[in-house]
Amino acid sequence: VEAILDSTERLSGLVDKVLDLTQSDAGQLPLERKPVDVAVMLQDVARDHRPAAHAKQIDFAVELDPAIGSVQGDAKRLRQVFDHLLDNSLAYTPEGGRILLHGEGDRAQAVIIVSDNGPGMNMAEQTAALDRFGRISESRSGESALGLGLPLAKQFVEAHGGSLTLVSEPGQGTLVRIELPR
Repeated sequence: VEAILDSTERLSGLVDKVLDLTQSDAGQLPLERKPVDVAVMLQDVARDHRPAAHAKQIDFAVELDPAIGSVQGDAKRLRQVFDHLLDNSLAYTPEGGRILLHGEGDRAQAVIIVSDNGPGMNMAEQTAALDRFGRISESRSGESALGLGLPLAKQFVEAHGGSLTLVSEPGQGTLVRIELPR
């Protein structure tokens, strides 16, 4: 019964992601724009991911400059962006690795960086990771998987007028930079 419930939850999450991508493609993604305290949101995200990092003995560093401030945006969608990014970092960073969640800002924008010292990706893998139809070579279970988290995160950031940049090198880890306008 537990296995069935787990599978049902995963399938439900996948359906939600596909619906979000479809709405975003159609320009109909509902965004509730309100002031979002980015530091508070990131602290909440980090708190929720600490147990998984601890279980893998990952050094999880959080550096938030007070200048990160607030942005106008949909708190739920922005939270999903950072949940996806940290889920990916935790999935691919080896035991004993390091993940950094860094935030800073200026008058024009908030900048958030999620980086890890995981296996990294070559250019073809980076392209596939950002393509909703791309197949990720190895998921947490070791099987080929359709990764919707990064494409969805990119679309959510772009729906807020921001940008998501992925930088990765095989053997050097991965860095994702998010820029959100004020």
